[in-house]
Amino acid sequence: MGGADVGRSCAAGTAQLNKEFELGFLRGLLRVYSWIFEALLCLLGIGISIVSLSVGASDPVKVDWLPWNEATLPAWLIGLGILGLFFVFLAFIGRLRILLFLFAAAVFALMAKGLFFSTHTFEGPNEARTALFIVLASLLAFLGAWPSASKGRNYRSR
Repeated sequence: MGGADVGRSCAAGTAQLNKEFELGFLRGLLRVYSWIFEALLCLLGIGISIVSLSVGASDPVKVDWLPWNEATLPAWLIGLGILGLFFVFLAFIGRLRILLFLFAAAVFALMAKGLFFSTHTFEGPNEARTALFIVLASLLAFLGAWPSASKGRNYRSR
């Protein structure tokens, strides 16, 4: 093996390592985005529920694209918000990442179905565009929550 072959081999190895680093960085960035998106969404749901419950029955919050009525919506949002925050915490510490993935899939499906495949109507193109961006952001969070095996130690003896 000549010097030129070694140089090409090193260059190919360096390019491969660089590509793996870039993919790992992108995967990590999507994972962090997923944690932040789902956590903020859960906090928003809990906040809306608290406001709805504090106002009382005089003026309940109505979200026509969600499958729950005005009476049960706060309970569902608080419950799912707390559950989602727990799943984000578990994923953050590296345990049961599949739960956040399933939660993010349910959030994406609920948003897409409720906003675009139901009787919900938009008041104008700006509202429809905003809904589309929110659903796309939810899709990105779903992709970022994909549970990948972490690189563990190799415990095989040599």
